[in-house]
Amino acid sequence: MENRFLKRLGVYYVGVLAVLLCLAVYGFVSGVKSPAGGELVLIYVAIALALFMVFALIALGHYVYHDAERRGMSPVLWTLISVFAPYFIGLIVYLVVRTPLPTRCPSCGCAAPKDSVFCPKCGKPLRQKCSACQAVLQEGDQFCASCGAAIEAR
Repeated sequence: MENRFLKRLGVYYVGVLAVLLCLAVYGFVSGVKSPAGGELVLIYVAIALALFMVFALIALGHYVYHDAERRGMSPVLWTLISVFAPYFIGLIVYLVVRTPLPTRCPSCGCAAPKDSVFCPKCGKPLRQKCSACQAVLQEGDQFCASCGAAIEAR
């Protein structure tokens, strides 16, 4: 859904910019003046820049909302912070403090916190334990970091 929304937003944005560009070229070539006496080209460029910022903020808000939702954070709060904080400070803060994506249980598909050893729904182990000292192993370990025992492949 997210990908479809961004594609649709991009199509609308390109269409609006194409129309404004055509109007600006027409105004520049024909020397059309606005009723107030200013160049229409400058008005169209200003409108294009304003639309660019609006579309960029919509896309930013959409990304942050869905990313925060996937990570179990407050999506509305982080969207408002990232969109309304000046100079993209809200986005930078969000990218720094966001929680890691939850781990999916291979047997039931339930989302579990990143540091979980067992699935909270079905109780199956999410990570391997050392057979010698029962320490939790990281993905891809060949030796236990606690006792140095060799790890047999799963």
